[in-house]
Amino acid sequence: MPQGVDERLPGVPPMCRRGVRHLTPPLSEGGMRQVFMRHQHPVAYSAHDCIPRPRMAQASDVDDMEPLLLTAKLDPASRALFTGLRTKYFPAERNYLDAHLTLFHKLDRRQEAAVRRDVAFACSTSSPMVIPVLEPVFLGKGVALRTPSKPLDSLRARLAGQWKPWLTPQDRQGHRAHITIQNKVSPEEAQGLFDELRGTWQPHTLTVQGLELHIYKGGPWELLEAYDFGA
Repeated sequence: MPQGVDERLPGVPPMCRRGVRHLTPPLSEGGMRQVFMRHQHPVAYSAHDCIPRPRMAQASDVDDMEPLLLTAKLDPASRALFTGLRTKYFPAERNYLDAHLTLFHKLDRRQEAAVRRDVAFACSTSSPMVIPVLEPVFLGKGVALRTPSKPLDSLRARLAGQWKPWLTPQDRQGHRAHITIQNKVSPEEAQGLFDELRGTWQPHTLTVQGLELHIYKGGPWELLEAYDFGA
């Protein structure tokens, strides 16, 4: 038997088993079954009161499956424009994707049915959004264009609230919408592009027409479904 595990209470930490060997009467068959199920589906214990607490999702929880990504569906002209900039400034050997505005980076594939249902409903109750494309943002090893939008932020926050129990830390944190046009270059090269665009960039607008659900394929993405607003 592994060290620190009591045969009566498998999976329960020592701090929660004080005096367990003196329990009377012994655990019933139903009690043992509950303990076994708790062992099969581990929970996090509080050292203070030994009350089981639901464990928040970790990034590693979805590493064994190809995760899902959720992006804004850009109007065709804007997608072409920003994909052209991405093609121009991104290292060719690392550029697998068209330009995109990511809302969630790593959604648990095991929650796909709930994600599809919630995204479809959210899009059916939303309208196309015209949002600005503002000044460049320096990323350290790349450059992005800032795309602030209260309606889009509100939509994302609603979905994040529904998915909070299993979101990864990255997707639980604050969201700053942007379109990356350069990444994975040297800091000097990124600084050069940032300085160039900062002096010449003219603000644009684009239309978010809906949302797109993708599956991550180790670099490239595969589009699973596109959802139009108001549909």
